[in-house]
Amino acid sequence: MLKQQDCVLLTSTEKRSVDARLEEVCLEDNHEWIDKQIKELDISRRTFILMIRRKNRIIQPEDNTKLVEGDVVVLLDRR
Repeated sequence: MLKQQDCVLLTSTEKRSVDARLEEVCLEDNHEWIDKQIKELDISRRTFILMIRRKNRIIQPEDNTKLVEGDVVVLLDRR
């Protein structure tokens, strides 16, 4: 989870302004993403998983990364 003093750097090669939203999804209880691989998720093609925080580790997501309860998934949603 991002904290007040955290710094997030997002870059783009696009020359124009892009409307985007950074969002955290905490996988708790019976969240529908628990025990699914990223490639199995039903998310928009304009939504990108930037990172997964699992306990004290940061995981770089890949298609076959399996999500587990307690993961915090950081998404970039381009509108």
